[in-house]
Amino acid sequence: MSKLLAFLAAACFIAAPVHAETLAIDFNTVPGADGRLGTADDEPIFSDGYPSRIEEEYAAVGVHFNTASVAKGAFFDGNPGNTFLTSQPVSGWFDMPVYGISIDSYSYWNATLSAYDAAGNLLVSDSIDGGWQRATLSVASTAPIFRFTVLPDAEGRILNLDNLALAVSPVPEPSQLAMLAGGLLLVGSALRRRR
Repeated sequence: MSKLLAFLAAACFIAAPVHAETLAIDFNTVPGADGRLGTADDEPIFSDGYPSRIEEEYAAVGVHFNTASVAKGAFFDGNPGNTFLTSQPVSGWFDMPVYGISIDSYSYWNATLSAYDAAGNLLVSDSIDGGWQRATLSVASTAPIFRFTVLPDAEGRILNLDNLALAVSPVPEPSQLAMLAGGLLLVGSALRRRR
């Protein structure tokens, strides 16, 4: 009976859901010497307020951009020191699998966030209406995401984006939760019979 209980406990552990780990990029700082975001040695992304280009500034955390513009100012959220993306098409890729992406928008134009697998196939997308509304574009996928784009509704239109959040571990699926619950019920019933 003890071998059965050990087996069931191991099955419950394996079936336990993986909690999503989030990588947050606010475009105000870049990783410092330790190569991680959110630590004491993070550095300001740019010292001046003029639009600048980013490409490999987040390579240390596995995020690359295909040349996006960054500006500083009170426009996006009222904070004069805030830095945000202000760019035409925004696109990039990841060194690691990502399972969810969200990014804030405050733009006049409509915007669409699209996520792609390693082969370039579209996995999922989300669209919002612009018109100077603050909104969040958000997608999630059970398949790994390796590339993304945020596009306006017409070529040449500028989007204002901030607070990119990436889920870098799988989000638990309902089937995983059901397996965990089933395993716990089996262990509980085995213990009850034993008494």
